Amino acid sequence: MLNRLVLWLALPWFLGACTHATDTQRPPVALDASATRVPPKESPELLQSIAFGSCNKVDLPQPLFRQLALEKPQLWIWTGDVIYGDSRDPAVLSQKYAAQLQQPDYASFLASGVQVIGTWDDHDYGEKNSGREYPTRAASMQLFLDFVNEPKNSPRRQQSGIYTRYRFGPEGKRVKVLLTDNRYNRDSPGAQADILGAEQWQWLEKEMLTQDAELLLLVSGTQVLPADHRYEKWADWPAARQRLIDLLARAPYPNIIIISGDRHLAELSKLDLPSGKTLWEITSSGLTHSYQEATDAVSPNSLRVGPLLTRLNYGMLQIDWKSSPPAVSLEVRDINRAPILQQKVPLAR
Repeated sequence: MLNRLVLWLALPWFLGACTHATDTQRPPVALDASATRVPPKESPELLQSIAFGSCNKVDLPQPLFRQLALEKPQLWIWTGDVIYGDSRDPAVLSQKYAAQLQQPDYASFLASGVQVIGTWDDHDYGEKNSGREYPTRAASMQLFLDFVNEPKNSPRRQQSGIYTRYRFGPEGKRVKVLLTDNRYNRDSPGAQADILGAEQWQWLEKEMLTQDAELLLLVSGTQVLPADHRYEKWADWPAARQRLIDLLARAPYPNIIIISGDRHLAELSKLDLPSGKTLWEITSSGLTHSYQEATDAVSPNSLRVGPLLTRLNYGMLQIDWKSSPPAVSLEVRDINRAPILQQKVPLAR
């Protein structure tokens, strides 16, 4: 009798837990992202100032957006963890996206006229460290694209993942931005496991091997170059990472910069390839919270150049097309807008 009573009392919780894990209890909130200004895929605008950041909890203060508005960047790139949705219920994700669009500091930043693009990482995808096994990935994908105001008729909404490209600037001063999707088709970590999926690899190889810009920016929610720390990174998929590095080496672009987030800290990484080409990666993470306890010991990176920044931060790329040769300044700034990390990289012709 007692066993039956316990089962009867536990049954509603058990059914509710199962339902939460697989089914939506209520429809998602309709997102009004009309204030988000999206650039065309091909823009003649000379691009000189780019800001980016990641790891943004909607229920925490967001003071960096006030500072970003003062920076007046032309382009803002979300590099993942836009919200901490962490749910299999699209209604929950939609509510958090709606709250972010209405967050006063972010809304003021959008009102400044900045153009917005971006990719996601695990927490806005829906589940920590998840990949293609995440059961509601299709609904999650549409919500993210709603958040960044992707047109309803965009081909991006029909493909297997949110990857896409943008190109800015006149001939001779062009910047190409490739946004990758490290979640939608990602296998569980393993020596031969994949991250991007066949469709995205085909797209990426075509874009990488077609030189139609002077500067190539590759955006990844997960760090690409660092391989020493114990947190999630491309190196947990060594075959996929090597395939990407080999592709970057083959690419006819003399100037390639990788932008990443995820780590709740900021750092610059540099990899010199046998061909003589140099890859730079700038990681900026921690718009609302950061890994303040991080040190070289707990977060080693043999490719790191300069110090580790463990307080709130955002990234900036400042492109000087007038200098001889042209150059891009890789910067990570704190709440005082001070460039704590800074590296000038000449642009080869």
